[in-house]
Amino acid sequence: MSSLARFVLVGSFATWLQFALMFALVHWVDVRPVVASALGFAFSAFVNYQLNRVFTFASTKPHRIALTRFVIVATTGLCINAATMYFLVDVFGIYYIVAQVITTAMVLIWNYILNKRWTFSGSD
Repeated sequence: MSSLARFVLVGSFATWLQFALMFALVHWVDVRPVVASALGFAFSAFVNYQLNRVFTFASTKPHRIALTRFVIVATTGLCINAATMYFLVDVFGIYYIVAQVITTAMVLIWNYILNKRWTFSGSD
């Protein structure tokens, strides 16, 4: 299985976590969709890091380097996620689940490229 296929598998699980938390926060706690999406994204990032480190990229890069880089990539991805959700939901009025699917595809591409080439790469 290629690293991209493993990344999509891990990402699917992390995305499921994000969507589940987002849905619960929106419907059970009355949190706004953009905030709920950001909180779900942040939570799923912790799971995503460990699974990508071990399963997707089999990285031996020290945590102090890989985790720092992962946080930078994930934080940037979070900003892309929040900004895109804001525009799609609050500006264009797209239903938040549809907006999250579009947003997730954009962030997936960003995260894969940077994590493969920088976060978990074999060279520093």
